Amino acid sequence: METSQRQRIEQFCNKQFYEANKSKARLKIFQGGSRSGKTYSLMQYCLYLLTITEEPLTISVIRKTLPALKRSVLRDFLKISKDIGMYWDGIFNKAENTFTYNGHTLEFFSADDSQKIRGSARDIAWLNEGNELLLEEYRQIAMRTRSNIMIDLNPSDPIHWIYDLCERDDAELFTSTYKDNKFLNQDIISEIERMKDRDKDLWNVFGLGQKAVFIKRHIFNNCHFIY
Repeated sequence: METSQRQRIEQFCNKQFYEANKSKARLKIFQGGSRSGKTYSLMQYCLYLLTITEEPLTISVIRKTLPALKRSVLRDFLKISKDIGMYWDGIFNKAENTFTYNGHTLEFFSADDSQKIRGSARDIAWLNEGNELLLEEYRQIAMRTRSNIMIDLNPSDPIHWIYDLCERDDAELFTSTYKDNKFLNQDIISEIERMKDRDKDLWNVFGLGQKAVFIKRHIFNNCHFIY
């Protein structure tokens, strides 16, 4: 059954899946524009690891808040795992948001739960929409992660601690856009491309996946500080 599940995952993947699978870096950073397929592809990769790893594996999927996690990456987990049949071969604990499969554990929790990020260790951590997290939250997670850390983000912040991580010698940066998502329908593509003429700065970030830069509307004039 696992061979069939691996084949079904590999058959319907965007490039981020293969980038994650090939990379040997401790820090795998996926920067991309809107609807580039980052979250979906990385969830496929996590499930793929559960089918090929022999030793018990613990993967933590972390987002800033639990409601945001449930609306995004947890929803993708449920869809993918059911589509390929893994969901029915494992046990999903809805109260704890954990999925156990063949001796492995895929757990979902929020960074605003301090007990979770300062709790038990893991093999792999995935920070979904990592630019929502604080640097100290990242540090607590990193200190408890044995193997590698994946971070995905829309680079909408001109300055962020994740950009500094990209400069580390054990980091690898991958960039993607909506054009790398071969499963988007034309209506969504057209909606994204409308930004090209309406707002160049938004287009650069959410269309082209480029890091935001300071522009005039980010600068406040006539400010007075009160001491």
